[in-house]
Amino acid sequence: MANSENENFWTAFCRYGSIHRCQPEALSQNQDHRCLLVFVHGLFGDSRKTWRQMPKWVLEHAGLDLTTISFSYPSRPWHRCSIAQAADDLKSWLETEFRGYPHVLFVTHSTGGLVVKTLLVNAANEHQAERSNPNTPTKTDSLWLRTRRVLNISVPHFGGSAVVSRGGKWLYQVYYFCLAPIFSFARFLSQGNRDWGKNQIIPALAWGNPQLLELENDYAAQFKQSRESNEVAPVVQDVGAKSDLSVPYRIEESSQQVFIRGTHKSIKIPKRVDAPIVFICAELLRQYGDNPGLDLVRFALSRISLVNRTLGTEQLISSVATDSAFDQIEPSIPSSMAGTQQEVAERIIATVHRGGLHPRKLLVTGAAGVGKSSVLRHISAKLGLNYLARPGTTTLLPLLIPMQQITVSEPGDSSYTWNMMWQWWLDWGKSLHPEANCSREWLEDQFRSNPVVVILDGLDDFLQNHKSVGFSSIVQLLRETEARYIDNPNLSIVIGIRNTLQGIEKLVDHPRDIHEIQHLSVAQAKKTYPSCQYWIDTIEDPELMDFILTPLILSNYEPDPSCPISEGTNSQSALLCQSIRTLLSKSGLVRAQIENREIEIEHLGRAMMVIAWLFFSKARGEASIETLQREAVQFHQRWSAFFSAVERDHESFYLETLAPERDDILFGFSLAGNPKICEDLLQRSLFVPTSSGVVRFRHRHWQEFLLGQYLSLCIRTRNFEELGAVAFHTRIYRIAGESFGDRMVTANGVKALFQNWSKSPNEIIAGNLCGFLTWTQTRIEPSAVRLLVDKLEELEPLSRLVLVGGLGYRVLVDHPNDISKTDIRRALLPRIQELANPESSTAGDCAPCSLSWMYLKAFGELSNQEQIPNDWPGLDFKDDQTLKVLPMICSTENGNYVLDQRSKSLQASFLASIMETFKDARLAIRAVHYLYYLIVARKHDVHSPGLFSELPLLLAEGCEFETIIKSFDSVPELLTFYRRCQQYHGVLESANKHYKASS
Repeated sequence: MANSENENFWTAFCRYGSIHRCQPEALSQNQDHRCLLVFVHGLFGDSRKTWRQMPKWVLEHAGLDLTTISFSYPSRPWHRCSIAQAADDLKSWLETEFRGYPHVLFVTHSTGGLVVKTLLVNAANEHQAERSNPNTPTKTDSLWLRTRRVLNISVPHFGGSAVVSRGGKWLYQVYYFCLAPIFSFARFLSQGNRDWGKNQIIPALAWGNPQLLELENDYAAQFKQSRESNEVAPVVQDVGAKSDLSVPYRIEESSQQVFIRGTHKSIKIPKRVDAPIVFICAELLRQYGDNPGLDLVRFALSRISLVNRTLGTEQLISSVATDSAFDQIEPSIPSSMAGTQQEVAERIIATVHRGGLHPRKLLVTGAAGVGKSSVLRHISAKLGLNYLARPGTTTLLPLLIPMQQITVSEPGDSSYTWNMMWQWWLDWGKSLHPEANCSREWLEDQFRSNPVVVILDGLDDFLQNHKSVGFSSIVQLLRETEARYIDNPNLSIVIGIRNTLQGIEKLVDHPRDIHEIQHLSVAQAKKTYPSCQYWIDTIEDPELMDFILTPLILSNYEPDPSCPISEGTNSQSALLCQSIRTLLSKSGLVRAQIENREIEIEHLGRAMMVIAWLFFSKARGEASIETLQREAVQFHQRWSAFFSAVERDHESFYLETLAPERDDILFGFSLAGNPKICEDLLQRSLFVPTSSGVVRFRHRHWQEFLLGQYLSLCIRTRNFEELGAVAFHTRIYRIAGESFGDRMVTANGVKALFQNWSKSPNEIIAGNLCGFLTWTQTRIEPSAVRLLVDKLEELEPLSRLVLVGGLGYRVLVDHPNDISKTDIRRALLPRIQELANPESSTAGDCAPCSLSWMYLKAFGELSNQEQIPNDWPGLDFKDDQTLKVLPMICSTENGNYVLDQRSKSLQASFLASIMETFKDARLAIRAVHYLYYLIVARKHDVHSPGLFSELPLLLAEGCEFETIIKSFDSVPELLTFYRRCQQYHGVLESANKHYKASS
């Protein structure tokens, strides 16, 4: 009867063994979930008789119906076979008929465990060979990666017991010697159909067989290597029989072992459905049935492995014993925790495992390039590996969101929400893995009830890409999330963000929840990156040394005297330039031939400028290679038309300046539009794949450097029209200034700007040039300074405000390296004296008047000279003043003021400029005037939604920004002006609360 029931369980048979296909109703209930249960019998066994009712009882006890197979290999004394041959057959069966099952679970008995171990070691060797070849994409369907658990029942890992194995080996030698002629004759008569001969498995089971010891060591080494690389590796559990005479009773501390009553044979054949061995197998199986979390984690681990392999960040950096000074480095935020990459990762993992009384928020921070994303990927991988090994409702489920990749349409009039974030994540996951089966309802249930770790990587990049989402919106989102899941004490949210962003401590409840990754020490750098010990001691600038001592630079930097930036190692831009040149030199594209020309590093650098601009100008977090290549062709066409126009209209400038490098510039730009070169660049240089055919920048530093290079190129070639798409920000202006080097902005260049501007009155064009001149120490020809100042009142309000504010700041700072500061002061003072007096000023709005007055007051205090004949003209928020400045910060459409991409980028640029005041209080005068414009935008409801959350941080009573304004006591009127901004913003806040309450 038992045999009959067992026959009914198996639904198909083949030469490899028996198959049980799950029933259609199980598929409809999603019980199968692509899990495969594999039974492998031992020596002298059979695919059905060995196990009898056990496979059926295991599924019944687990309450699941999964696809199950029982592998059969030649195991009788007269069968010609070996462990390696059996492993080869099992591999063939699994990789053909059952290739689509991503979660494989093995239950083995005796020699079957050695067959599976051989199979897995071979699969691991193949996988590692693929990983070691950078030109070969890593396959995710390797059996090493697909195997979740192996349950070994009485497996002789080191051979059978000494007495049994030696006696059995001797008897088998006699047996085979007597029957060998019969075996050969049987093979001949059946033409190989009866594959009889010597069974190599029997002598291989000798106790202490070196081959078995080598197999065990190989498996342990592969397991260790996978774990160190944060890759999936099978988890093995051994079950032994207490009365087993065939396998010695031996406990290995390194393995999971359970011993139950029974013999070598009886332990695998339970007599009832609730027998211990059935219970053990069923409990193991139950964890892997009907669990979408398995695929979520598997896909995440696959992406993490690919990214780490691409970036070379498979190992975290730990402390160096010889570096005693490193432990004394204080974190930038008082009372927060600081440490190496490894230390921060370990503390975060320990904290989330402990849980708490309510949902917990943790912060991973540090300077740019210290490896925050590497740490967050490591945390996700470690937790993910643990989840795959022990899935279930008591194991932490890690959910990683790479926020720097999010490219969504900007929210209309609301802040970014929890639901919006997860909808993007679900859509993104579905695009990567269409077979993934995860719903919003399932996720919500995890957040409310189960241990979950949400990891938000690249929050600062997300905010940079999405101008209308303010930092305070994220603070509010996290607080609402904590309240939403307050009943789940095992929910943790880990956030990665730069420590240079103001107010990041508001993201968590206590400074002890902030974990800062420290800069490397010199000793660490020399040990981790040995090549740097030849040059790192030559760096004397402490600020530059902080920038260098990051994995971002050290892993890519090789000093290159041919770097076109003249400052050598004396600027961040020079370091970034040389790092990019190092990466490009390793791309395999240098010296390649295309269009009968040899590609040089400079050409590749210009192609990268194009790609950086295509990302930035459209606020992309990620982009498809096909789209970038197509847009690069159009970009090249625009520049070709520009050169032709200059050659026609300004022949002398063209011949002297542009003609010598025109072909090189256009050739470099054309590479970005070449499908093969573009794809190779995006896959081998500064980018990391996010899905099939889609990439993002590895780090924002690379993108900002390339954008600074591009801005510098546009200015020196006088292609000003390219500057009209979007406003840059302060870091890009400064990088552009370093790239511009010792060149001078001439009067002819300024005339070309005004000519371009007169044809297309786009204030962003002039505003970007003014921003470049005022955030750098670029040399300006004296006649160019006079021309700019003379044109002040003809400029658009934006350009006028930026130019007065920036040039005034250069005079106020009086930097010794600013060669043009005397010319600026000489030309600017008379003009702003006119602007400062409402009676003599012809400007259409009052903001430049106020700005000029305050700078005059500051100059007078600096030189102990009275320069202001009139009182501060003042600024307020009455319509007669605000309507004059409104067109500067929004656009007009059909007579209505609207918020478009141009005004969003402008308001974001103003906000970034204001934040610079936290680093340099001398920026306070123009910062408060920029703040005035943002409040005006909010007053007339044409503001970026992010201002709703950002303005309160800058205008709250007693806030840090207020303290900075108070410290600028050379112009007391600045505090008066700031108080007006505070007061009117309070009126707007009250009106907004009243509106919400009435709604």
